[in-house]
Amino acid sequence: MSNAQNFKSRKPAMSKAEPGTI
Repeated sequence: MSNAQNFKSRKPAMSKAEPGTI
């Protein structure tokens, strides 16, 4: 789940739009 946290930190906008994508 480290990747998910890193991705969220790097692209909060994308993570917000697709929280279940990655």
